[in-house]
Amino acid sequence: MGFSTVFPHLEVFPEVNTNTIRYNQTSTTFNVDIMMKDADPERYIAGVELLLFYNNTFLDIVDISHGDFFERYTSLVYYYFEVSRELGRVTIASAILLPATSYWPNGNGKIATLKFNATYDLKSYPSVLQSQLNITVAVDLGMTSYFVDTYAKEFPYDPAIGGCIELRMKMHGDVNLDGIVNAGDAVLLGLAFASEPSDPDWNDRQMKTWTAT
Repeated sequence: MGFSTVFPHLEVFPEVNTNTIRYNQTSTTFNVDIMMKDADPERYIAGVELLLFYNNTFLDIVDISHGDFFERYTSLVYYYFEVSRELGRVTIASAILLPATSYWPNGNGKIATLKFNATYDLKSYPSVLQSQLNITVAVDLGMTSYFVDTYAKEFPYDPAIGGCIELRMKMHGDVNLDGIVNAGDAVLLGLAFASEPSDPDWNDRQMKTWTAT
């Protein structure tokens, strides 16, 4: 058997993560996964290392947990995570410490899950904030690839697919969440006016958006 013509790559999932903060909130938390894609067992992939950059003006990483991609193939896996909040950067590394039990890692799987906390400052921020999540090779740590094989040799990769986090402030009365309160919101509210939760025209999101809690 020979190598596949497709190289492995890393992806942020979901690629676009949209979160809404209600008018009576100041923060929200959500998860983002780092995924391995198109691993070829003939390459004997044994380790991965990457840097992920994020906007640290309104995002903070509060937890990192490892995925099960390598654990499916061996009983002992090394994990390393380091967050640099000043740089808005996290280092993620994982490697097989014992030979694969029957066959080498292949296909797709989760490398890690990052839990973010997004903080919204109503006085300083616009109604919509965005942060790119860019995956890069850890060049400053001596790497030229994301991946190494069982002989500690690096090998080629396809470009990583980053992601985007979007944070929206839900204003009082913004029923359709477009960042503007206008007649369109009033129409949607009217459709649910005087209805009860048991009625077919009840819209829980619309009524909660209009009613402050």
